Amino acid sequence: GSLFGSCVADSVADRILEALQAADNGLTRKQIRDLFHGHLGSSSIDQALEKLHSLGLATFRYVPGRGPFTTLWSATDYEDPEPAEEETAEPEESYWEET
Repeated sequence: GSLFGSCVADSVADRILEALQAADNGLTRKQIRDLFHGHLGSSSIDQALEKLHSLGLATFRYVPGRGPFTTLWSATDYEDPEPAEEETAEPEESYWEET
């Protein structure tokens, strides 16, 4: 189902958000563009990312590399907005040991 509605920018945002949620380490701008196989202009993609960002659904950081900075986008909803202090430490540690 669509999160926002039916206008083009919204369906683009939906699609991007789905991909971000599925990506463990986020997606670069290029990877996001590739989702649409080059059918979408970068302005449509920028608009959608802008929307996700303003709604607090996606976040980005700059990854230094050769040449210009790479922007890595990721969905925000896998992060607990209010991390509990000690409660989460133990399950996480045992979780990492098991895998």
